[in-house]
Amino acid sequence: MVVGCPKLDDARAHVEKLAAILAGSSIRSLTVVHMEVPCCTGLARIAAEAVRLSGANVPLGDVTVTLRGEILETAKYA
Repeated sequence: MVVGCPKLDDARAHVEKLAAILAGSSIRSLTVVHMEVPCCTGLARIAAEAVRLSGANVPLGDVTVTLRGEILETAKYA
């Protein structure tokens, strides 16, 4: 599990760290879970860029959760 805030953290550092994790491991899939607020959608972009940079063939999932903790939307990307 990796936790981050695209609004308050250094997004580039998160991209690089996650890309290194993906490149140096045998992770079979990656799912981003984020709140429905607009700034949190940046986590999915961070993950997508990390997958691209790592060269890993890892399916990416995206789950949006409401402020009350309910699943609002799920998506899968190849």
